[in-house]
Amino acid sequence: MVVAAFLLLCAITYTLFIFGPKITRLMGKNVMNVVTRMMGLILAVIGTQMLVAGLKGAFPLLN
Repeated sequence: MVVAAFLLLCAITYTLFIFGPKITRLMGKNVMNVVTRMMGLILAVIGTQMLVAGLKGAFPLLN
């Protein structure tokens, strides 16, 4: 099951890379700006979570 999910993910990623320019043209500039901002927000949340987890690990009294 895991291997099948991984292969499906690889196929989806490959397809998006191949048709990337066409997809971005279809979506338009405004939608791409929204997607870019959302991905930046997700990256910031992941970074903040990693920072908090690191601080909790370094300072056990913070728990």
